[in-house]
Amino acid sequence: MDVPSTPSRRDALRIGGVVITTATAGCNSFSKSGSTGLVLHSALNVETQVMVTVTNADRDEPILNSEVVTVSGGDQIVVSDDIPQQDGHIVTVSVDIDNQPSGELEWEQVSEPLHVIIHQDNIVFTVEPPD
Repeated sequence: MDVPSTPSRRDALRIGGVVITTATAGCNSFSKSGSTGLVLHSALNVETQVMVTVTNADRDEPILNSEVVTVSGGDQIVVSDDIPQQDGHIVTVSVDIDNQPSGELEWEQVSEPLHVIIHQDNIVFTVEPPD
């Protein structure tokens, strides 16, 4: 009889560390001046939808860009490499696992690339350390 294993928070953080270390080895390719990127990592075997919306509160039409990306087990996807690093821009990242809202982040101080790591019930939002 198989017993489902439940990963601990330590397991999720260890996997996240490995993913970030692996990803950052080649991720500094976000070379567009004044922009940065967003990278999704999924360790789930179910499809996960991630909506990324870039807004600017200072404009009449605040939504600059909106994109929905689907990831599944083992995927690492660069969603965007041209997210503006200007004041006033807010990047909202919403994660839905199995069509259920599971996590959201409003990223206001856009500077270094953001990594979203999805593992079991844990979603980790982490900014890549600067060079």
